[in-house]
Amino acid sequence: YLGAFPIAEALKSAGATSFRINLSHSTLDSVETLLQNFAEANVPASIDTQGAQLRTSSCSDVSSYVIGQDINFSFLGLEYGENDHISFLLNHSEAFNQLSLGDLVRVDFEGLIFKITDISSSIISARVIQPGIIKPNKAVDIIGKRILLNPFTSFDLSVLEAFAGRDIRSIYVSFANKAKDIHLLRSFLRQYSYPQDTQVIAKIETIEALANLPE
Repeated sequence: YLGAFPIAEALKSAGATSFRINLSHSTLDSVETLLQNFAEANVPASIDTQGAQLRTSSCSDVSSYVIGQDINFSFLGLEYGENDHISFLLNHSEAFNQLSLGDLVRVDFEGLIFKITDISSSIISARVIQPGIIKPNKAVDIIGKRILLNPFTSFDLSVLEAFAGRDIRSIYVSFANKAKDIHLLRSFLRQYSYPQDTQVIAKIETIEALANLPE
């Protein structure tokens, strides 16, 4: 972020009115740095939540996988033995109990697909059936199966709590699916003492959200 302040100031002069911080590609430290830079440029920030999307965690290593390779993976927040080899972690640990043997796990849009072969107390074993690459913060879906996810991740909530009182004028709700998601965010904003006029922007990105537009 070296030189970010002059860039932010120049963008403000060119007409920028706000900067959106994408939490899917952030850490607490990077959010702090960005907020400081924006404050120096006197430009308010917006927070864009991770939302209800299954992703590889930001701590996942970049790795290539070939057909027939066996791997183990788990979820952030679940406990697993130090001697167990974990290839990568996913967010949204509530998805763990919704997975089944034979499920096909697709990672991002580069073709990587795993087939689940075993599920233990906190570790999922799988076999590669289509080769590809794991990268941090990449979208993951279960082919042909809907997984119910919380509308906000633990990281979303930690950022909202940690930076309450800063010049954050709006919150983007990624993958908002229903009115209940927006009401829940507003309850968190009240809990963390955000100004009443903090703008909430629902990002309509799913079929469920389209179906629930009237609400």
